[in-house]
Amino acid sequence: TNRGRYPFCYQKISERATVVKCVSIFGKSINCCEKARDLAERIYEVFHLPLVEIVMVKDEAGCRLSSLSPVKYSQLSKDETEMLQDLLDKRVSRFE
Repeated sequence: TNRGRYPFCYQKISERATVVKCVSIFGKSINCCEKARDLAERIYEVFHLPLVEIVMVKDEAGCRLSSLSPVKYSQLSKDETEMLQDLLDKRVSRFE
């Protein structure tokens, strides 16, 4: 697998398809369409990744997962940072 690194990835998509990126924070996302939000929730249910960038192919059939990649805290937008802090506060308060 070239030590886990591929020089490129080929995924044939239709001409009308678009590639969409979305940040998922504990399965929640903002600034994404409803289909992308649903996919983010399902990905979290399966993989339990608290902070991940989801790359999807969106076409007439819906949103399909293309890849998952890590997201650094410094890459988050202000709204995403606030969402993360709010979700962490809620998780911590359950144990108090």
